[in-house]
Amino acid sequence: MVPGWIDGELDATESADFAAHLASCRDCADFAGEERAFAVGLRRKLRRPAMHPDDRSQIMSDLRCLAETRRDRRRKTWGGAWAVAACLALLAGLAMERAGDWTRAYRTEHAEIAGVSGGLEIRSGSAPQVAAWLASAVGMPVHVPVMPGARLLGATTVELRGRRVGLAVYESGGRRLSLFLGNREPLFPTGNLAPDELFTRRGTPYSVVAWVHQGHYHVAVSDLPAERLQELARQCQKPAT
Repeated sequence: MVPGWIDGELDATESADFAAHLASCRDCADFAGEERAFAVGLRRKLRRPAMHPDDRSQIMSDLRCLAETRRDRRRKTWGGAWAVAACLALLAGLAMERAGDWTRAYRTEHAEIAGVSGGLEIRSGSAPQVAAWLASAVGMPVHVPVMPGARLLGATTVELRGRRVGLAVYESGGRRLSLFLGNREPLFPTGNLAPDELFTRRGTPYSVVAWVHQGHYHVAVSDLPAERLQELARQCQKPAT
């Protein structure tokens, strides 16, 4: 279960069982901690290749053709059934990403920045100052909101889906909150939101809340309760800086 735990893929029950075991088993806790530290370090060193939408469409088209061919030629054999199942599973995985699994990349980035004492390229509690720095860094205006319930610590930039996006870091109740800022792509690879509508994906240990305010796109990630994260998101829906 360690890989699933590291990638935030465990459901609520599995996560609770896993946490209970780590609390009672020092050997597994040490092993899981070492594996997580290795994964986090590796992710910080390696660049994530971006897939162009045209390439993704072509791959999905090829998979559909392959599935249909295997189904016609080997319909009565177990081998054909497994081949078709594998193709459909991959297609389902891509569909899950379109439906919301894109949040995994944000949870991973948040875990990395939250686990580093430094990691900020600018340290400032001034929203206008941080907004000006991020606008210069990512080449476009961004909205760095003031949240009465969270303290702005500073900002950095990260690469998501081959694009550079802003990352403002806050603290609320002793917990880190990462706010990703930029345009629709790559922040929102799927779906459309009405202005100020909140998209929420609960998770363990991190939840994700996303919204659009006055044309500015935001994705907030934290281990705060999802309801608290939604409350902070609503505080952000003020005139853009």
